[in-house]
Amino acid sequence: MNIPNEILTTYRRLSEKMNGQPSDFPLRTVPDNFGGKHLEFSEDGKMALVATDRGIETKRLETYSVDELMYWIFKNHANSKAFYRKNSQYDYVKCQKTALEEIGKVSNKWRERLRKEQEKYHDQSS
Repeated sequence: MNIPNEILTTYRRLSEKMNGQPSDFPLRTVPDNFGGKHLEFSEDGKMALVATDRGIETKRLETYSVDELMYWIFKNHANSKAFYRKNSQYDYVKCQKTALEEIGKVSNKWRERLRKEQEKYHDQSS
């Protein structure tokens, strides 16, 4: 299945907010045998962001909302940027703050949502 135009145009618009320039949509609709993420679409319009590792499904997030799908994708981008901007030593708190700054470029609502998720994760792991 082709990726719907609404997803492609929304991604380009939001990637410009985060990166200063629009980017092409990074995901495919078929899994990669080596691992990674891809999208799946159900007949009823449900979208799934699926992660695999060596052909085994490791995570599945499902939604009918393009906004929700975009949040998951840009949350991953924000966390990746934060991790790869680290200095010689990993600083968890600094990475969390950087991720909040990155996703905040796209949406203040998303920044607040990520902040709450970070707090919940921190509380559960303490």
